[in-house]
Amino acid sequence: MMMEVGQRIQDIRIENEVTGAQLGACIGINGNQVSRIETGVARCSIYQLVLICQEFGCSADYLLFGKKNTGMSKEQTELITRLYESIQNRP
Repeated sequence: MMMEVGQRIQDIRIENEVTGAQLGACIGINGNQVSRIETGVARCSIYQLVLICQEFGCSADYLLFGKKNTGMSKEQTELITRLYESIQNRP
């Protein structure tokens, strides 16, 4: 599982044209440690995982389990729309 997580981190990092050193700087480690995480030799902390998700705009579900965000349900979209409209219509 560590290898799969590391591979997904590497894939998303490369997709975003970010070097290992750049990602490491964002999450408080060096590029060598990023490489160790990506190859499954080392694990990243929960905190680092959250920072990676924030950096790349992905979910922890994707990095941990490979589950891609399928988007919001129709009900969720309608609720957000109603909330937005109610905020916009406030005096």
